[in-house]
Amino acid sequence: MPDYKDKDIEFDRYGDMSFVGNDISFIFTDIDYLYQNTIDRLITNFNDYYLYRNLGANLSSFIGSNVNSNTENKIIKNITHSLTDDGLIPIELLDVVTLIDGNSILIKVQVGGNGHGISELFTVNSIFNTSSGLLYVTN
Repeated sequence: MPDYKDKDIEFDRYGDMSFVGNDISFIFTDIDYLYQNTIDRLITNFNDYYLYRNLGANLSSFIGSNVNSNTENKIIKNITHSLTDDGLIPIELLDVVTLIDGNSILIKVQVGGNGHGISELFTVNSIFNTSSGLLYVTN
């Protein structure tokens, strides 16, 4: 696993900065850093960041698409690319599993636990709806 020594501002589940009392909360562990950045990239679309225009899974581009295996495979490809292209997560430590459920695609992103001597670090579950976009992201 890459070594992350930097600390980062902690964000809550809505993407807002977290506070402890009157102080901004920071994350210090590699797992917390990876977890927060995984969620951020799931909810980020192209052009959301001025300096990193192609960062993120760009899932909103699938709004209006038909729910089928083609859309499902494209979503897996986008998520995988957003998490591995710049080395954030090594591809061998990433599993992205989806399941079609009516007009939604259930998404499970698991980091670690792929038989490479690393136990599961964390799992992020989400629901993507082709009429509303990403509805829910949690562990």
